[in-house]
Amino acid sequence: MTQEMDVILRKSLDELDGLRTRQLVGLLIVVVLFAAQAFGVVLALHKNHPEPEFWRMLIANAEMMIFSVVFGAVAVCLFMTRMTRKILKAIELSSKP
Repeated sequence: MTQEMDVILRKSLDELDGLRTRQLVGLLIVVVLFAAQAFGVVLALHKNHPEPEFWRMLIANAEMMIFSVVFGAVAVCLFMTRMTRKILKAIELSSKP
């Protein structure tokens, strides 16, 4: 492998490490925001005492749907990052004598 290609591969691996860190920070932010939003909904329901149980179930289901979609997307991103890193490592190992 030429020196230039080696530098490009090293940069790609470094960018991938930075991306993983940003993804984990984003995941932490999503968890904190979800917890804050859920606490706010529970507090509002506790204050207002809504009559029908339907509204509680509706809000809980909407929160769970958002939670599931976000964490599914994060899981896919982390999986793709891991696989990309493995592919780049394989390229790096196969190019060494």
